[in-house]
Amino acid sequence: MAATYSSIVGHIDEAIHDWTKLLKVDPKNREAALKLSSTLTASGRSSDALSVLEDAVKQSPGSPSLELALGQAYVKSGEAEKGISHMTQGMKDDIDPRGPDPGMLNDAAYLLATAKTHLEEAKGFAEKAVAVLDARSIDASGSDEDGLLICTEFPAAWDTLGWVYFQMGDFNRAESYLRAAWVLGQNAISGDHLAQALEKLGKKKEAENLYVLALSASSVRTTTWGVPVMDPPSAYQERRKQILSHYEHLTGRAYPPPVSINRLPNGEWTKTPSDQLRDARSVKLGNTSSVNGSAEFSVVIAPGKVESVRYRYGDDQMKPMMEQLSTAHYPMLFPAGSGARIVRRVLLMCSTSSGCSVEVLPPGLMTNILSRN
Repeated sequence: MAATYSSIVGHIDEAIHDWTKLLKVDPKNREAALKLSSTLTASGRSSDALSVLEDAVKQSPGSPSLELALGQAYVKSGEAEKGISHMTQGMKDDIDPRGPDPGMLNDAAYLLATAKTHLEEAKGFAEKAVAVLDARSIDASGSDEDGLLICTEFPAAWDTLGWVYFQMGDFNRAESYLRAAWVLGQNAISGDHLAQALEKLGKKKEAENLYVLALSASSVRTTTWGVPVMDPPSAYQERRKQILSHYEHLTGRAYPPPVSINRLPNGEWTKTPSDQLRDARSVKLGNTSSVNGSAEFSVVIAPGKVESVRYRYGDDQMKPMMEQLSTAHYPMLFPAGSGARIVRRVLLMCSTSSGCSVEVLPPGLMTNILSRN
């Protein structure tokens, strides 16, 4: 489709023209209305985007995606009361037999929390999104394909609910969800949010370190539901600017001091922020290996325990290591009261000389590290 191609290659004016033309031919084309409105919004024409969505809802009343998009557009334009009405309607009319769409709920809650408006409604949306994901994660935990996909959605859901609690002034509950989101996803947004919560709780030294780590963390958006997408340079720079602003407010310094790489008395070297992030995903098994090789496994983690370990691929001789993997301590936190089951991919590498090391791979990193046999 010409409009889609124009959007992909960045020909915004052409994309707007093509989507508009398509809507004139097919006024009930919901995809065209959503694409046109998002393109208009991105180009600074918010009022035009709002008009497009208002007309689209008239053409297709009761469409969950259009109702939600219209509600969000109203909130962004400062008409929160109108926005809430349409957002609620969009959730109510969801026809998914599995229940409400957690992505829609999450997006609605995050928008309201960021706008600092209708926080009770935002809390309801976010809590429902987390509850739906908890239930689906239990059903999905028996399958790597389904479980790993659900895993990519939790960092956003936990971060959103934590951010809602933060805006409501409930900093302890905010920390519980934001810390879980940060440990699971190591995403710059949740790192920044967690640092702000720690600052409010008087944990200023930890907050300072979190801001520094967030600057080196992944620039993958948590708001793209279930589909990790790298931020464009402009969004990355804007996020970096925001984190630096929060860091300066806390410390009085515009930038963190440069890292000095020095040999420590114990023989180790000082860690850079990137080293710290990598080490936070590492698991020690001890020097007990009698084999050389590497393999990838999936680990199903529930609050307080490892439920199961599955071999995915790699060196077959690594399969007996599943027992040790099942008793390892993984870098995983759950918010208070969580009933989720999280499926993580782990890369196990062993040698007879140095033992075994385990790296917990980030959610959404779906590229195989090892060649399949």
